[in-house]
Amino acid sequence: MAKRKQPVRYQATIIDRHTGHAERRLVDAKDILLPSRKRHPSLTEEQVQRAKALWGRIARSALPELDEATWVEGFCMEQFIDVELSIWERIADVWERVRHDPAIRKHDPTDAAQAVVSILSGLMDVPSHHGVSKDFVTLVRRAAADVHATASL
Repeated sequence: MAKRKQPVRYQATIIDRHTGHAERRLVDAKDILLPSRKRHPSLTEEQVQRAKALWGRIARSALPELDEATWVEGFCMEQFIDVELSIWERIADVWERVRHDPAIRKHDPTDAAQAVVSILSGLMDVPSHHGVSKDFVTLVRRAAADVHATASL
């Protein structure tokens, strides 16, 4: 029997609009709503170029439901745009380091990229949500440590 594909899920804080009560739980990525108000009217030209580069490096694979313009515009919602871009640049560095590994290539590229993003975002139970092995998770975490060590030099 074919394995049922698990939805991409993230640990999120859900805030009830009416009561203000906050609760942490796993939510499907498709159910996450981005804030409707931009924190910044636009990105600098350098930020636009960084965001567009990230689109080709990781976002196109990990977030196929978004187009490039939506991806770039999404950074206007971040409080600290350059910090968020740096985080995604590290994620892209790890993805580029591991994506050709046989343990990664045996997975659908979108599933593999989403799993890498989830691992690096701190999702606890990646194997059950993405159908990847613990070896896959270990490989990605080792690559992240290597990228971090290289960036710190």
